[in-house]
Amino acid sequence: MELPGINRRIKELINEETFGKVRPFAELIGFQQPQKLNRLFKPDSRNGEYPIPSTDIILAIVDKFSDLNIEWLLKGKGKQKKDALQNTQSEDNVELTESDIMKVIEVIYLHENELMENKLFMNWLSKKQAEAENRILKKIKAIKDD
Repeated sequence: MELPGINRRIKELINEETFGKVRPFAELIGFQQPQKLNRLFKPDSRNGEYPIPSTDIILAIVDKFSDLNIEWLLKGKGKQKKDALQNTQSEDNVELTESDIMKVIEVIYLHENELMENKLFMNWLSKKQAEAENRILKKIKAIKDD
């Protein structure tokens, strides 16, 4: 069985950033142990399939490498690194298919308890909630001003 695309792209990052060494990469993204990453590259003995990366792995990678194109990481589309212009654009411009959204929801559902205890995820979620609230308030203000 072939390594899934996202796992292959994470392996590519490990090769580029830490010369293929998983432990230093795990430490680089904030994990004390490399087991969570190592398991991505070995089929599960119960079903023979490669595990999908957990959201805490994805968030840690995205948080550490701000110039990483998240669309490349998740879907293999575009370049690995963001262009300088793309760095200034909002992440809201990324177009996701219904299938992409369902995959994200499934990962969140499967790792809900783990996510709720993950400070990185909770900080990101709070930031996104505040951004959404600000957009709504601006729209309400614009409606009132008209």
